[in-house]
Amino acid sequence: VSSTFVRRVLLGKRGATYHYQRLRLFAVPWEDEHTDRDSPHRVMRRLNEALIERSAKVLSGTRHAESKHEYNVTLINYMDTERASEVELKCETLYGLGTTSVSWHS
Repeated sequence: VSSTFVRRVLLGKRGATYHYQRLRLFAVPWEDEHTDRDSPHRVMRRLNEALIERSAKVLSGTRHAESKHEYNVTLINYMDTERASEVELKCETLYGLGTTSVSWHS
C-alpha cells in the first residue's frame, strides 16, 4: 500500500464497503433515525441523488440510457494544507492544483 497523508470517510448505503489495495472502509450511513435534519451526511446524500439525476439526463437518448448509474457511496479524502503537512507533498501537474497527497482517480 502506498503511503498517503489523508483522512478519509466513506458515506453511503448502510453495509456498503470500499476496498482499495489493502484498505477496507465501511460506510457511515447517509442518514438514519438519529441523523440531524441539517446534517452534512444528508447534504452529501442529496448531492449524490442530484448526481444520479444528472447522469440519467446525460445518458438519456444514448445507447447507454439503460446502463446503471446509481451511486451507493461517496468517498471523501481530506488532506492538510502544505503548511500544515508534516511531509513534503507532491506537485499535481494535470489540473494545476498545486501540492497534493492524493491525485485524481476513479
